[in-house]
Amino acid sequence: ITGIAEANNFGLSIYPNPANEWINVDNRTGQILSYEISDVLGKTVLSGRLIIGTSTIDVAKFANGLYFLKTSKDGNQVMKIVKN
Repeated sequence: ITGIAEANNFGLSIYPNPANEWINVDNRTGQILSYEISDVLGKTVLSGRLIIGTSTIDVAKFANGLYFLKTSKDGNQVMKIVKN
């Protein structure tokens, strides 16, 4: 089995994960959400908005490693992203 599986009660999913050039974020929350992607040191490397439906985020210029996609809906949600 490959990829990172996480419990998801917030209506968001990320694929492919691990990613090489881009990730898709499926937003089924019914709301447009703001997001931040940060590295393991907590530095924000990218931010933006997630539309309702599927948003594509370019991660090609990120260094290989672990990142965190943070959104806020009924509290903060953090999802892991692995960049290959």
